[in-house]
Amino acid sequence: MADREYSERFKLYAKSRGLTPDDVLARDDEEWPGGKMAGFVLWSAEMLRRFGETLPDPPPGVCKRDQISLTDPGVITKWIRDQI
Repeated sequence: MADREYSERFKLYAKSRGLTPDDVLARDDEEWPGGKMAGFVLWSAEMLRRFGETLPDPPPGVCKRDQISLTDPGVITKWIRDQI
């Protein structure tokens, strides 16, 4: 698909599956009919969970999910890139 732009994380998702972004879209459409982007959403959630495991315990009153959401997105993307 010419002229389509993809986010950095989607490109990393495709790379993690050994595919181009266009190819991973087609593959995911086969694996999750009617669930466009389901594969990416599941992969993203797993990457965030794994990233959260690398963080120290949050301070009292802050849950791990909040701790992750307060992290600079660029830091998370770099961590994901380093995992692939």
